[in-house]
Amino acid sequence: MVFLSWLEFEISILLRILRSWNRKTGKLLFAFIRAGFPSRAWIDSVSNFFNTYTDPYFKDHAIKMLQDIRSGLIIEVGCSSGANLDSFTAHLNAKGIGIDIDGRQQLVWKGLQRIMPQLNFIHADGRFLPLRDDASNLCICMEVVEHVKDYDKILHEAWRVLSEDGFFLTSTPHGIGPYAPPRFGHIHDLTPTLREDLERTGFRVIKVSTQDLTHGYTLRTLAKKTPRSERRPDFVSEVVFKAKTASQKTSMIV
Repeated sequence: MVFLSWLEFEISILLRILRSWNRKTGKLLFAFIRAGFPSRAWIDSVSNFFNTYTDPYFKDHAIKMLQDIRSGLIIEVGCSSGANLDSFTAHLNAKGIGIDIDGRQQLVWKGLQRIMPQLNFIHADGRFLPLRDDASNLCICMEVVEHVKDYDKILHEAWRVLSEDGFFLTSTPHGIGPYAPPRFGHIHDLTPTLREDLERTGFRVIKVSTQDLTHGYTLRTLAKKTPRSERRPDFVSEVVFKAKTASQKTSMIV
């Protein structure tokens, strides 16, 4: 039964690839084959990439949240296969750094970088980003925080690596329907508290959007880093301590 479900999923991905086939799709598939075909990890990673890459609802809806924002460097925390980062950097004509704790994705990263040299990937924990302070004005974290027990550390690290007045785009599934915890490794339903969590971390929420529940059950929030002069005193001491802790555990490479 499990095998049949897996086979059905792989066939659906293959059909989606064929429907959206173009020159870039062919180049991507060829690059992935050169990077590590065949293996179980390769199949999982490439399927994951094209599952996101060919999904117009997820990608287009998120990109609309970034209208009027300009960035030379995009940081994505929990980038997975890199499909979203590829789309975001193409849309904003920017360079990208993707960070993910799942080392299995490195097969796809290697292939993706063959044809997209503006992308760089780091195998690291999003709670301790190996990036310097104020590294970029745009950080993205899509469908990640619901998987992490101490997800507040991800929010703090996003605040730290953003420049003054930088933007943070995050999303999390609604706690209803097929994506409700504990399915798919989700341990939180953060939709009731995400805005409060962001504001407590030092962000000002400027846009909230709910994607069509038929396509993802997703809440997206665009927040702006709060200027230093507007931060609460209790927040300042907390985030400075956490940022220093993260910096001590990693080497600043950007």
